[in-house]
Amino acid sequence: MKVSVVIPAYNSEHLIIEAIESVYNQTADPCYQLHEVIVVDDGSSDRTEEVIGAYKETGQRDSLHYIKQSNGGPSAARNAGLLRATGELIALLDADDLWMPDKLKLQVAGFQTNLGAGIVYGQFINRVYKKNGEFFEYPVVKCFYKGDIKKELLRCNFIGTSTVMIKREVVARIGLFNTELRLAEDYDYWLRIADCYSAAYCEIPILMKRYYGDQNVSGGRSLKMLMSTRDVVSSHLHSLNQAERSDVLKAQDISEIQTYILLGDRAKAFRKIAASKTSGLSKLKYGLLALVPMKWINYLIFRRNMRIITKISR
Repeated sequence: MKVSVVIPAYNSEHLIIEAIESVYNQTADPCYQLHEVIVVDDGSSDRTEEVIGAYKETGQRDSLHYIKQSNGGPSAARNAGLLRATGELIALLDADDLWMPDKLKLQVAGFQTNLGAGIVYGQFINRVYKKNGEFFEYPVVKCFYKGDIKKELLRCNFIGTSTVMIKREVVARIGLFNTELRLAEDYDYWLRIADCYSAAYCEIPILMKRYYGDQNVSGGRSLKMLMSTRDVVSSHLHSLNQAERSDVLKAQDISEIQTYILLGDRAKAFRKIAASKTSGLSKLKYGLLALVPMKWINYLIFRRNMRIITKISR
């Protein structure tokens, strides 16, 4: 099967080549052909264009295609790549992320064993860089689901964008990313796919997601992202009955509490705990967690995820 890779980039001169190399260094397998790599430069003001041009000349990458457009945000950049892609399967990769060597092989196999699936995603590892250049890594383990995932996906976005591979027919059926959304646009797209297709996933990590700066120790959580996520969820609740809606909204309350805790805002965490409609046991659990120092929380998360990753890898 032919695979197209779409990489949106914005001011990525220091990272883009490593991302591209992680694509070309994929394990060869007769079940797929790396058909094309499409880099969409979303109006970069740095040397992204020059860096890619030099790489293409020296690396002789005939399948590497470069598109530059005016800045329109991640949705517009991904849409340009989706429209250009001609492979039967399309894989997404952000310019600051890195694929594990077996990613494409494992995902193509996932489609072959799950014929009705429109999307295959997977586990990933976070690498957080400190200001001094050092970094630490930890696996991100979420509850993953396959088959009809719509209800579970509304409770939590467990799909990492750079782990995603979709069939090209999916784009023809559900359309493109919503360019009016600047945040959680990927979440909205996965929910739209889940309306029409089943899903499959890879149990072992297939992606290294890179974060830079102390602000990303929270795993990318922010209040803006939280609010955008709630808006996206609200727009997809129409397909649920009253009990299911209540369950989803409780999950959103818990996500908001967790965000405040991970951002170190104990006052807002306690206020949300008091106002939420979660059970008394959940309120007690998160109330106690809000009192725990952040370094202990990070350690507990790391240890929990390592135990699960070890179990999955056996």
